[in-house]
Amino acid sequence: ADGAVPVFHRAYDGGAGEVAQVIPMMKALQEIATSRRMLIIGDTKLVSYDNLTAMHADEVTFVAPASKVYVSAETLAGLDLG
Repeated sequence: ADGAVPVFHRAYDGGAGEVAQVIPMMKALQEIATSRRMLIIGDTKLVSYDNLTAMHADEVTFVAPASKVYVSAETLAGLDLG
């Protein structure tokens, strides 16, 4: 109802280990947020098994580019967007 305006963000140093910071950031935001849907936007460092497992378990939506290390471009191109 608030027009989907971001209410929280955190920028990290470029040399920081971002992969390990996703879950603590998500949990901190969940503590201050109401029971609304959550969307996390990140870069390829967001995509790790632990991060995706935690986000899926907490029903958190995310947007991040998929690294070719995890999934080939051919596999991604063949996915049904539905």
